[in-house]
Amino acid sequence: ASPSPPDAQPAGMHCEITVGRARIRLSGELTPTLLRTLLRELKGAGK
Repeated sequence: ASPSPPDAQPAGMHCEITVGRARIRLSGELTPTLLRTLLRELKGAGK
């Protein structure tokens, strides 16, 4: 079986994103609220 593409994650995925000094642990689905939080963190780290 060929490896699945990165965007085809299983439903019970766990991942950790480090943005600047903030480490965000994700489990389950990406919700719009979580995405907004990530965007805010990314913009804050870019300053």
